[in-house]
Amino acid sequence: MKASPFSIQPSSTITFKNQGVIQPSKKTTEVTQKLGKYSKGLSEQSLFYYLFDLLDTNRNINYVLQKIVDTLPSAAQFKQKIYARIVFNNFEYRTTNFIETPITLNVAFKTHRDKKGQLEIFYLTKSVSKHQEVLFVEQQLLIDAISKMIISWLNRYETEKELETMLVQLEMKIEDRTEQLKKANQKLIDMNKDINDSINYANRIQRAILPTNDIMNLVFKEAFVFYKPKDIISGDFYWLHKTANKIFYACADCTGHGVPGALMSMVGHQLLDHIIIDKKIFEPNRILEEMDLAIIKLFKKSQLSDHLRDGMAISLCVIDMKDNIISYAGAYNNAYMFVKDELVVLEADRQSIGGNELQGGKKFNKIIKEYASGDLIYMFTDGLPDQFGGPKGKKFMRKNLLNLITKNKNERMELQGEIVEYSFEKWKRNNFQVDDVTLIGVKL
Repeated sequence: MKASPFSIQPSSTITFKNQGVIQPSKKTTEVTQKLGKYSKGLSEQSLFYYLFDLLDTNRNINYVLQKIVDTLPSAAQFKQKIYARIVFNNFEYRTTNFIETPITLNVAFKTHRDKKGQLEIFYLTKSVSKHQEVLFVEQQLLIDAISKMIISWLNRYETEKELETMLVQLEMKIEDRTEQLKKANQKLIDMNKDINDSINYANRIQRAILPTNDIMNLVFKEAFVFYKPKDIISGDFYWLHKTANKIFYACADCTGHGVPGALMSMVGHQLLDHIIIDKKIFEPNRILEEMDLAIIKLFKKSQLSDHLRDGMAISLCVIDMKDNIISYAGAYNNAYMFVKDELVVLEADRQSIGGNELQGGKKFNKIIKEYASGDLIYMFTDGLPDQFGGPKGKKFMRKNLLNLITKNKNERMELQGEIVEYSFEKWKRNNFQVDDVTLIGVKL
């Protein structure tokens, strides 16, 4: 049996030169006994220190339990030669040359996962009685302490393994969920691309039916159009048609924006074509009344008609180039005319085309004005006046827009359009665009 590094070997006798053997006194005997107990305590402490170091590692459970049974005979300073065995979870760990004897100390233990184990120490001789030998009882306390250390470590070990398993399962679930999210995200990307491709194609169709700046400048002396959809496609539209003696043009704002507004704008565009070109109705108030009836009739066919409020606000001008007369009618949207330097408001009726008034039969007023060469007309939807921005995040307002137009009315029409666009972007800054924007200016 290996000696403990902390053991102190007491002497049983004291010998002096030339004086023979002197028997130890009673006090010397007590000191010797105390030194023996102190030596044994140090030995047990060294065992505990070793076990603490051993149990504080992340080694394999088989390695740790085998090391414990190997350590007990060499480090425990038991009175007699011993053998040790740990049985745990149907596995057995023994000291070298293990012998099972009748004299034994043992303690049973169980982990929090109900795995059972037992620590056993076997004595080589038969002379020890559990009731006669105090040291034997102390050794029972020692292995009880060792078993508690083992069970504490095993519980921690099992908990760590459970956590590792849970982490692995969690990582697998996360990887699986991540893969699902990647697939779902790719599906959304593909769907979004398809939708955007369709909307972009709809935008090309919508812009194809709008009169270009070149056409506007051929029809009028000068003209500009500031047209900025909130989304890719717009609920605003403008329309132009010219005959030998008349010019018909309109600026309209349909209910909503994006896809719903764009669909309604296509309906409005086709209705103007049909009413003016096919049916030859040339009075602006009559044109609006026909549009109103047609839209109401269209939505009356739907079972959802009670919930639909689709319609439009519109300004419509008919310019008689032979008699130099402007005829105007409007639904909610005014037009603004500069006769020389005087601002004249062409007031619209406060009712929409279509909407939720499904009985039809609306009547619109017609305004007639004479004009001279160089007079100006401006029509716009409510997108620009309603835009939030500026230093205080407020609406641009109709009044400020009219002031802007008035201030720059003597500039070339092309430059006026650039000034309006610059002013709008400067006002909007980082705010989102609230609605579709259209503004048309023409010089007669």
